[in-house]
Amino acid sequence: MKDKLALVIAALMMTSMALSISTTTVSAVHTPTVSIDEDTVKGDTPMIRTITITNTSGDPIDNVRIILPPEVTDVDPTMMVFKDNQVHIETDNVVTLPAETLIKLSSGAVTAVAGTSLIIPENTRIRWQPVGDNVDADLRADLTAQLNENFTFTIGAENATTSEGVTITDNENLVALVEDTQVVWLASDNKVMLPVDTKVKFVNETSAILEADNKVKLAYDVNVELDDDNTIDPPTENTGRKFLAVSTATTSTIYMVSVGENVWINRAGTENIIIFKEDTEVVLAAANTVTLFADTEVIRAANENVTLLAGTTTENQPKNWTQDSGTSTLPSGPYVEWVGIGENQIASGESLDFPFAFTSLGSGDYTIYVKTKDTKGVVVQTEIALTFDNVSPTVEIAVSPEWAKDSTEITITVTADEPLAKLDNVMVAENQAPENTQISMTPDADDTVWTGTYTTGDNENRDGTATIYVIGEQYEDLVGNAGTDVDSKTFTVDRRAPPMPDLSAITGFPTSPTTTATRFIENEAMDNFLGNLVPLEGGVVKIRVGTTVYDVTPTTSGYYGKSITLTEGTQEVGIHYIDRAGNVGEENAENIILDTMAPSITWGTIAGKALVDGVQINTKAPKITLTISDAGLGVDNWAFAVDNTGYSVQLWDENENVIGDNLANALAHDNNVLAFENTIPEQADGTYYIYVVAGDSQLMDNDLIKFVIDTDAPDAPVVDAAYEIVSTMDNPLVVKSISRTIAGDAEAGATITVYGTVDTTETVLGTGKAESRWTVQFTLTAGSNTKIEISATDEAGNEGSRTLYGWILADDSAPSVTLDELPETTDKTSITISGTVGKDDWEDWSDITLTVQVGTGQVTVPIGAGGSYSYSLELAEGQNTIVVQAIDVVGNLSDAASDVVERTVTPWAIYAIILVIVALVLAAIAIFREPIFGRKK
Repeated sequence: MKDKLALVIAALMMTSMALSISTTTVSAVHTPTVSIDEDTVKGDTPMIRTITITNTSGDPIDNVRIILPPEVTDVDPTMMVFKDNQVHIETDNVVTLPAETLIKLSSGAVTAVAGTSLIIPENTRIRWQPVGDNVDADLRADLTAQLNENFTFTIGAENATTSEGVTITDNENLVALVEDTQVVWLASDNKVMLPVDTKVKFVNETSAILEADNKVKLAYDVNVELDDDNTIDPPTENTGRKFLAVSTATTSTIYMVSVGENVWINRAGTENIIIFKEDTEVVLAAANTVTLFADTEVIRAANENVTLLAGTTTENQPKNWTQDSGTSTLPSGPYVEWVGIGENQIASGESLDFPFAFTSLGSGDYTIYVKTKDTKGVVVQTEIALTFDNVSPTVEIAVSPEWAKDSTEITITVTADEPLAKLDNVMVAENQAPENTQISMTPDADDTVWTGTYTTGDNENRDGTATIYVIGEQYEDLVGNAGTDVDSKTFTVDRRAPPMPDLSAITGFPTSPTTTATRFIENEAMDNFLGNLVPLEGGVVKIRVGTTVYDVTPTTSGYYGKSITLTEGTQEVGIHYIDRAGNVGEENAENIILDTMAPSITWGTIAGKALVDGVQINTKAPKITLTISDAGLGVDNWAFAVDNTGYSVQLWDENENVIGDNLANALAHDNNVLAFENTIPEQADGTYYIYVVAGDSQLMDNDLIKFVIDTDAPDAPVVDAAYEIVSTMDNPLVVKSISRTIAGDAEAGATITVYGTVDTTETVLGTGKAESRWTVQFTLTAGSNTKIEISATDEAGNEGSRTLYGWILADDSAPSVTLDELPETTDKTSITISGTVGKDDWEDWSDITLTVQVGTGQVTVPIGAGGSYSYSLELAEGQNTIVVQAIDVVGNLSDAASDVVERTVTPWAIYAIILVIVALVLAAIAIFREPIFGRKK
């Protein structure tokens, strides 16, 4: 059953699968994708746009209708006219000459515009005939001649003519297309319209007249050659002009074509053919006729009717599709429609371009409806957006810096309100410059901010306002709308430095010398602008004091004020101005001396002693030294009493009477430091003064110092009874310490000197100052018998007689002791100790006492020859500590030497116990010897 069911199911599945496999094709609605080559275009402009239709799937498309907004006009299909086909120009024979277009002058002169000159083509020799001009030898050069070459100039890019272009005077008005060109099909009389900027070329040489100001541009100055054999005198009506001529001369002279001069094209027997160099300007004489060469490419004006000549090859766009135009009702608006001829369709997966012409509207967003119909008659409508833009872009100009000096880079920034496709001919015109300078501008990533630089030159005649021009017609937004004119921006060029300031006219400027450190200086600073003195507005006043520079910003009137501080001594104070353009004026500076300190008086010495007030000397004709110093102005003359400068050094007695002449006779000085060294005449004992006065015309100082001449010696000093000693050379006072102090009475102010003599050598052991009472601590030489004497020396240096104090022997060193090694224990009742004693060389053994102490007992031990000792000591039972020590006669105690000995003793009870133990042992032995076995009961 299951098998049967399986068979049934299998049969059904096979049947179902069979039904799913079919060779029949089912119709599918096409799916179009629509795009336009530009979705934002210039407003109010005739143009050709292309819509691309892609059939992504479904039935083939064989009908396309594009419906534009109702306001759009001149909606037409287009045709293709192929390269080199000729068309007939019908009206207004005006074309624009592109850059590098060759033209041929019929006659007339060419004037070089100021700042430019002629460009000589390669392999062309020309002759330049000046009118009485000399030649700069450095301008000589050799230009190789090729007479069969045309002497030409080249039309400058977009500067060939004004917007009127060149009028073609040839009657045939035949031009050939330079490249395959989409034209607007007028569908009548075999006529089409050429789109904007269509390139054509003239088939035959055609006469033309340059219209408007006839200006074209040259690039730079050029050297030209003069043939000495071919001189052309200027015509009467052209007096002052200079002439060009082609020459075969082998020798020639080089001249420079000056700017702003007329040059005459004169090549006898040949046509005056010239070529104008791009971006350089010359002016053709009025109404000059030029001839265009055959096959010269020119640009026709937009949407001008031309007639297709018989035999002209054309082609519908797209190829093999019929074209039609009309007005649609739903949606409303003009349309262009294409129908595929025969099998020409847009199959699934294929694309096709549909170009059409129209005149755009003003600014706004609009919808284009695209209706596509496939071979099954199904219509699909697609909407695409199209924006028209006829709003001119606007820009703002910024410049930095706004004031500039020579050789300064100026940054020019042009900011647009929308991205720009181009920004041409941003020009800078300096004051009185013969020509404008074009600035190369670089855009940012958004094409809204354009930046360029301009560098000023060094011509002072061009100082003043420089103007930046941006012409509206010379910049465009991305769809081609020309910009609106913008107000020019200016910056100021000032190449003249400010004048050097007049220091005498500056209020508060210090005069030298001065005692005032802080000054407030003020004035009105001036600038040199355009040759006139004007206030230094926006500049900087630089005030320099030594190496310190103050920057002061003046007001609009040029006023400035600044407090400055001078430093002591000489410094340079200068002022200069820097204007807002950065020009640095010359500094005016003077050396200013600030002297706030009067001369200083430094006392030196008198009779070799420091010259201090009240100093006492014992020289009747002492030498005196002192110094007068003045770091500022210096003391440079002796006329103190007249003009407060100079110096005076005088000796006075105690009643302030002048003694003798000025003491400045022995003078060595460098104006700032005056060193005095004078010996005054001999004077009696008494009190005297040195009086010094010094001045430097600004400040003065004086000083008075007292000294005393005293040649009388003082009395010997008196020693207090408490310090008196009794001693002789043979029996000196022996003292334990080498340090000794004595005291007593003496003349106030005297110096007490303690002399010590050992053998025959005398030294000063110590000194002290007496204030009527005196104390001197001195040091003795240990072991030496020293003779002690005392004297008094007064403040003037007079020493009195000496007083013998006595003889003293100082001993401050202790003897030394050793103890020979002893046994640790002994059972003896006594022990013998031994060792050595050390002493000073000046001591006898009788001066040393040696003691030995055991426990609390102490004995004196005699010292043998050489300092050795030996002595028997009784010992107590147990430990015995033995201490040996020596002392000299002045009490110097040696370090102790010690050792410990233990005396041992065995008691009788111990012997008794031992005997009992032995007896017991023997008894036990006897008992154990009796037989244990075999004893009878």
